Amino acid sequence: MSGIDIPYSITSNEAKMLKHLDSLRTIQRGHGTAVMLHIAPTNVCNQHCVHCCFSKRDRSLSLTYEQVVEGIRDFFALGARAVEYTGGGEPTMWPHLESTINFCTDFGIAQGMNTNALQLLNSKVYTQLDWCRVALNVFDSDSRSIKTFSQHVELLRDFTDVTACYIVPQQIGTKNLLSVVSYAVSTGLPTRIAPDCIQSLDGIKKSLEAIKRAVHDVTLNEIDENIFVSDFNVYTDERENDNCFMHVWKPLLYADGYVYTCPSSELAMENGRTMQEKFRVCAVEDVKATYREWDGKPKNHSCSYCKYTRQNNLLSAVTKETMHNDFT
Repeated sequence: MSGIDIPYSITSNEAKMLKHLDSLRTIQRGHGTAVMLHIAPTNVCNQHCVHCCFSKRDRSLSLTYEQVVEGIRDFFALGARAVEYTGGGEPTMWPHLESTINFCTDFGIAQGMNTNALQLLNSKVYTQLDWCRVALNVFDSDSRSIKTFSQHVELLRDFTDVTACYIVPQQIGTKNLLSVVSYAVSTGLPTRIAPDCIQSLDGIKKSLEAIKRAVHDVTLNEIDENIFVSDFNVYTDERENDNCFMHVWKPLLYADGYVYTCPSSELAMENGRTMQEKFRVCAVEDVKATYREWDGKPKNHSCSYCKYTRQNNLLSAVTKETMHNDFT
């Protein structure tokens, strides 16, 4: 990744949106589209992270292979370019993941995956992924899990581009950051460190400051290009309005068979660490009809924390009616 702006390359941000001017124009014209599709195929997981933003989920839920393929086909027809496998639970626990990755490869869709890396699939599958992001919250767990994780990450890096993320839990604080940072430095693994955002905006700000101080102390003020605190895309600024366009940018196909507006709505405190019905867009079988009939209007969600504040602000500006547009 030499010469690449690592933070902006491995996180969601508005800079990436400007690489998709065709999709922005499509939305401006009031047509339903999607640049990428998040898929949370199962709520089954092999870890119990203390900070888990889905800890109150129904752990019995999983999508069928047929549901996922239908969703991918329909969103690809709408313009989606990529699929990201995520939680809910742990994607590698879903029995149809390998078949789905093979399907997407045949379909010409870019793919990435978030995983705790405690369970490996057939190595050939990982060569088909553009990237794999591993969760360093295994360092909040037992030493045996850490050993397994480390071995698996080493193998993964032979097959795909691997980056990492560590969410600093409110319950644990920064005490494990030394182990996390030491691992990232010793392996050269690009690592994003972020606060647990399921708290008030003031709480998030205080957490960020504590994390930055702790990282500074751990690294002894030495700059390591692979380690960064994710303060630039943890949004604590005010939203311009309650407009939400994420369902026509990066919708989520969740384990219950419904498409949801946002892949991160569970980060707002009031949403109870699970997906709420108020964020449903449609059932997976209704994607084509729903998106073809989109009237160009946003959803309206006043979440106490919005991970996509700046993305929504940009999409609001794109769709805003203005006059004399040649005079910029």
